[in-house]
Amino acid sequence: MIEAGVPPCFWSYACPCFCVNYNTEKIKDESPWHSLWDHEFPGARFPFGSAVIFQPTSQRVEGARWDAPGRIGVFAGYKIHPGYSWHGEYLVWELTSFRRADLWCSSTRHNQSNVGTPHVTRMCELPVDGLTFPLKADYDRINTGHFDPRITVEDYDPWEIAELARGAEIATKNLPDDIIDDIEGPPNIAPPHHVPLLPPVVPLQPYAAESPMGTDVIAERIDPLKHRHFHHGIAGDGIVYVNDTGRTVKLDKSGRPYPVGSDGWRVGKGSSRPLGMDPDAWAAIRPVLLREGKTYAEWAQEREILKGSAAT
Repeated sequence: MIEAGVPPCFWSYACPCFCVNYNTEKIKDESPWHSLWDHEFPGARFPFGSAVIFQPTSQRVEGARWDAPGRIGVFAGYKIHPGYSWHGEYLVWELTSFRRADLWCSSTRHNQSNVGTPHVTRMCELPVDGLTFPLKADYDRINTGHFDPRITVEDYDPWEIAELARGAEIATKNLPDDIIDDIEGPPNIAPPHHVPLLPPVVPLQPYAAESPMGTDVIAERIDPLKHRHFHHGIAGDGIVYVNDTGRTVKLDKSGRPYPVGSDGWRVGKGSSRPLGMDPDAWAAIRPVLLREGKTYAEWAQEREILKGSAAT
């Protein structure tokens, strides 16, 4: 599936496809398919996720009347009938259906609603350029671009990168001024192609939201270098991550991020719960504040005064 360039949530299609390809592979003189049906597999065999040219189902095709009948698709497998019989039907997704697909390695099937079910077709051939995997490049870009090259690149040399970054300064250090004036900017010295550059870290500002109780609830924007991006997380793992804007989030059971405070508790829109207070404790205190018409700061101040009076 990594070679095909699709996340593990497509395993329900990849596994049957692999089984058919494995059972139709000849072992010595015949294949397991021949042992079952007394003849070899009559159709063409394609790897899962490979690019194919297919004729889509006419009811699901939108386009001009004179458009070419063939479409570029992503091979999804074979339509197997009861008794492990095959009637010449292939399963193929249109390549354009992956335009808004989530190829992140921890993506769930709920995030693939734009892909839909594959076409069932009897016409399926390899393109003229041979065997290719059209989703592989985007899959690698999405799943490797977020990682620190100091970890993922085995031969990463920070001294080499530093020297390359200082290359323009070193190249012009001992040159006369008149020669430097003729140079249109520093030499374009780039790091090796296998070492991606890390994006600059933008300082994040606190985010303040006005609560209905009249107090300011501060939801901290955490430095992303101290918390990993939520794309590295697993659904329902209970770990605090950051989103694209630097807000702290957690992942629910479906893998969707929801905002939390720096204490790890969920932060609702306009929530008046003080930062760090247990939600169950706040659920018991809030009706008292509403009944007495007080803010939490006023109520806490009165309790401190009462405690001081009791102590004396």
